[in-house]
Amino acid sequence: MISEKDIEDTTHGWEADDYSECPHDSNKFLADLERSNQLLVRHEKRILSLVHADSVVGLFHLFLTKRFFDNVRIHMNKRLEEKGFIQMNLNMFFAYLGLEIGMSIQRYLQLRYYWSNKPFLGSDIFKKTMARNQFTNIQFCITLINSDTVSQDTKHSEPLWHSRGLLCEFNSNSTRVAVPRGTSALDEAS
Repeated sequence: MISEKDIEDTTHGWEADDYSECPHDSNKFLADLERSNQLLVRHEKRILSLVHADSVVGLFHLFLTKRFFDNVRIHMNKRLEEKGFIQMNLNMFFAYLGLEIGMSIQRYLQLRYYWSNKPFLGSDIFKKTMARNQFTNIQFCITLINSDTVSQDTKHSEPLWHSRGLLCEFNSNSTRVAVPRGTSALDEAS
């Protein structure tokens, strides 16, 4: 189970440079990232401290903050309540997201197979993490934006209107983590 400490908003304190010292050469991952993609990793001490602490959740929140997920969860809880389903706390929401990510790795043809007791089907992790009906209730109600706040014109002209907030959050936080080195060029079709 994810602790409250794990889900702290890790963007807090970006400007501060008071993180524990981690030797640069001890992290092959960041060095390879910088070399292969020609990226300048910003706030390297902060990122290295998360890597050395095995804080997968902390690294995840470098790109999508706890505050963002909490806002999505609050909106989803309204929808869950309207439909008569159990509302969820932040840990339950992260458990749901973990199962969704797990489904992208372990693929079955039907959702019910993840919770199956048949040989060669099912996963104990899925069964222990969340009941299938609870998962499908959340899946039914998940939205990244309140669709009532988006005009019909925007819905018709903007193909990604439903996930624009997620994309903006990810892009904004990504530029705090790493930026390209050297020059970049865009052609007139971009």
